[in-house]
Amino acid sequence: MATRKFKDRSGCELGPYIEYDGILFPILPIKTPLEQHLNNIANLEIRPDDILISAYPKSGTHWVWEMVRMLISGSPEHIKDSKVGRMLEFKETKTIDDLPSPRLLNTHLNVRHLPKQIFTKGTKIVHVYRNPKDIAVSFYCHATGIKRNNGYSGTFHDFLDMFLREKVAFGNWGDYIKEWEEVFDKGETPIKAVAYEDMKKNPVKHLKEIATFLELDVTDELCAAIVDACSFSKMKPIAETLKEKAVDITWKEGSSIFRKGQVGDWKNWITVAENERFDEFIETKMKESDMKFIYTL
Repeated sequence: MATRKFKDRSGCELGPYIEYDGILFPILPIKTPLEQHLNNIANLEIRPDDILISAYPKSGTHWVWEMVRMLISGSPEHIKDSKVGRMLEFKETKTIDDLPSPRLLNTHLNVRHLPKQIFTKGTKIVHVYRNPKDIAVSFYCHATGIKRNNGYSGTFHDFLDMFLREKVAFGNWGDYIKEWEEVFDKGETPIKAVAYEDMKKNPVKHLKEIATFLELDVTDELCAAIVDACSFSKMKPIAETLKEKAVDITWKEGSSIFRKGQVGDWKNWITVAENERFDEFIETKMKESDMKFIYTL
């Protein structure tokens, strides 16, 4: 499949992407062609003790994955193992097949591209969602911070225009959210949906709820220790050393997969006019949705 780049209104490029099934996929670090890779994922053999963390990009996937991993291990200790090493779309399915149980998998994929057996074997899913305005800010900082293809060199305001025109990786935010909302509404899949903002406001409480959902017998003390170990002030230096060495991610000086993690930081980036446009975008996309988002704490 041919790759595509998109120019923002100032001429700066985003991409390259591969467009497939209505979604812009980034160039994934795999050798298998994208269409075959997605077919392999769809037919992946799922185990009874698999757990899946799902989230749109920049919704807190790394943070929640790390906390759930610690819940499963029963220890707040950081290890070399990385979330990216358990990410469905970023690894060959043979690599996923070879992982020891229990597997804590994660993904940014839309529902229609997930392993079919997830929905027939009762796989437990922890789904994280975040307000799209903070997502857009975090997405921009990610796009400008990576070294691959020299990253994105445009302004936030031009990037936001691309976000609202749905020219960013992994498909547009609204369609992604609505696909997952259909899963919630059907009630056929064991799924724990948690707002990123709620996790930030009361992390111990919501982590304990996740543990209960996963049928893990944990203490409040362990949850508190995990929350402390996974604070952004502690996660950022770990990401810059232990984690990223494990997956060969390269960032520009001063950049990291972890930035601020603040709720409402979008107010420091988005202008009044842009906010009005964003609100119209959300209203249009979520017209028939019952999803509610938290924009400030």
